Amino acid sequence: MSLLGQELKKIWRPGILVGIVLLGLIYYYMFPSFYIEHFSNGPSAKEQFDLSVEWVARYGPTLEPEERAEVDSQLAEEIAKFNRRLEKFPEAVAVGITDYTSFRAANQSDENTQLM
Repeated sequence: MSLLGQELKKIWRPGILVGIVLLGLIYYYMFPSFYIEHFSNGPSAKEQFDLSVEWVARYGPTLEPEERAEVDSQLAEEIAKFNRRLEKFPEAVAVGITDYTSFRAANQSDENTQLM
C-alpha cells in the first residue's frame, strides 16, 4: 500500500494539477462558443445558438411539461408574427408562400433559392 501511495505522490504533484485545471478552464472559456462566434454558418445559426443559451439560462438543462407548454405558446406567437410579416412581401405571395408552413416547404426545395 505504501508503494501505491509513493507512486500517487509522483503523479499528483500540485504544479501539474494546477496546470491541468488551468488548461481546462481556458478550454472551457474559449471553445464552447468559439465556433459559433467565428464560424457561425450565417445569422440563423447564431440566432439558434443565442436562443439555446437563453433557454438554458431560463429553464436549465431540462424542460418540465409546464415549461414546454410555455415554449409552445411562445412558438405559436412567433409563427403568428411571421405570418403577419409575410403578408407584406408580394414576391412571396406570388410564388405561393403565404404562411409559415408553406415557407418551410419552400425553404426545403431548391426552386426558391433566390427568393430566400
